[in-house]
Amino acid sequence: MLGRWIMDPRASAGLPVDIAALVVGVAAFLVALPRVTHLMTQRIAFGQIVLVCVDAVISSDDTTLEAFASVVALLLPFPGLAYHKVQTLCRVYAENAFERMNIYLKALNTKDRHTRSLLVSQAKPIAETGTKLLHNIIILRGKLL
Repeated sequence: MLGRWIMDPRASAGLPVDIAALVVGVAAFLVALPRVTHLMTQRIAFGQIVLVCVDAVISSDDTTLEAFASVVALLLPFPGLAYHKVQTLCRVYAENAFERMNIYLKALNTKDRHTRSLLVSQAKPIAETGTKLLHNIIILRGKLL
């Protein structure tokens, strides 16, 4: 908005594209900088930035392009894709932990040592998969915050 206010409102040519790109870059950086801001709030702010800058560039009364640009900015799947991937990995990790726990409970409840060792050996690859899933979740969550 500051870039829009600085520009002369009587100018009919609008904001130059390179200046608008600079304004979008700086504004997007300022929106993405705080780590505590919710992802949906950031996406809405990015959409508003696009609206203001498209309006500043085209300087017309046609809001169709502005609305389209805002919707595209909100629907870009990149931040949402990482969020949904983390959710999916968390669900898969929970299923993995549930399966591991069931195997360990069967091993604890059995009286035969041979069966117990077989069950524990079955749980080892599942535990390794769980460790890898948890590692991926931690990496993706770090990128989202």
